[in-house]
Amino acid sequence: MLALWKLLKCGFPVTILSWTRDPERRAEVLKKAGELSCAHLISRVETTEIRTGEGGKVDLYKSWGIQAIFDDGYDYLQEALGEGMQIYPIRTRYENHSWWKDPEAKSFGGFAEAVEFFLRKNYWLPKEVIP
Repeated sequence: MLALWKLLKCGFPVTILSWTRDPERRAEVLKKAGELSCAHLISRVETTEIRTGEGGKVDLYKSWGIQAIFDDGYDYLQEALGEGMQIYPIRTRYENHSWWKDPEAKSFGGFAEAVEFFLRKNYWLPKEVIP
């Protein structure tokens, strides 16, 4: 939650877009995201049944003007990279993103770590933003 607050404090609206074909998972995502929305930590919540390509996550992000993606999905990140977006790969037990060879950064151990790097790269962080 602190990472979301930092993004907003620095003027970056947060969109959550989840790929799922499972109606129960969709409802779960929307419920959790709705709680964050009520706390004014996110500006948009959507789901899609299409992973990549037309109507997929990257296509939707681009249509909304989003230029950076934080994700653990290899296919989304590869597609976003090909579209010129900034990518912030999140490691999981299934994906370590060893393919990502950015000289400035490697993959990240979690969303908060990726957000810290993003903000330091894209925004001058005043001390009061960093607790």
